[in-house]
Amino acid sequence: MQESIVALDQAPLGEALIIVSTPQDPIVAHKMMTLGWSKGGQVRVLKKTVGGARILDLNGSRVAISKALARTVCVEGIPG
Repeated sequence: MQESIVALDQAPLGEALIIVSTPQDPIVAHKMMTLGWSKGGQVRVLKKTVGGARILDLNGSRVAISKALARTVCVEGIPG
């Protein structure tokens, strides 16, 4: 993946990505932070479900998020 910024719902499978933004809703952002989400953190999309949800590897844990939530998180590829 090039180093351009995309929404997580558009990110390719299997590539290491850096989180560059999180949801604007403070309640959702806080809940995500308690699960280990933070700007600058690494995430990898492991699977895209038929309904659009994403299964992610976040800090060594598998996390499932909805397609709607994946649209609110922006990521970029790791250079190199």
